[in-house]
Amino acid sequence: MSEEVNFTTKAVSLGFYGNEESGLTGKKDNVRKFWEEMSTKVYCRGLIERVIKGGKKITILDLGSGSGEGYRLLTQIPPSNPKDSVENDFLLTRAGIKEYLGIEANKAMAEQGRLNYK
Repeated sequence: MSEEVNFTTKAVSLGFYGNEESGLTGKKDNVRKFWEEMSTKVYCRGLIERVIKGGKKITILDLGSGSGEGYRLLTQIPPSNPKDSVENDFLLTRAGIKEYLGIEANKAMAEQGRLNYK
């Protein structure tokens, strides 16, 4: 009986889900990355700012967390007003996160996420 090869596990083993730079094609192409990430950041910015202004930390549940790109995305959102965050380039720092729980069904992707953000 031959062993079934999972596409995602194979892609992880080939290094496709590390912290590589974006390019013109593929999963991290510049156009997709810009528009998808920009719209997500704009949507989440107000929510994160309200929590921070309330003096609370954020709890994040990332379903289908893959290799942890959601964590990177949420921790790289600039403030709507740079004067409000003079000491930090981004709204959310590790200190502002109470808990981050990433749930990923694919073991290879989950392990890659641990390696990317340990």
